[in-house]
Amino acid sequence: MDDKIKCACEHCTCMVETETAIKKNGSFYCDESCANGHVEKVGCGHENCNCS
Repeated sequence: MDDKIKCACEHCTCMVETETAIKKNGSFYCDESCANGHVEKVGCGHENCNCS
């Protein structure tokens, strides 16, 4: 059974499954934009989340 945790992006509200999340520097992210620190100023695109 996968564990769900909050995306490591400070402004993101998404929950991610540790087995399917994007792993970077020991943290778990819901999307490449979150994992890369929103360098392109684009949010993750998930419903009800306004991170960027």
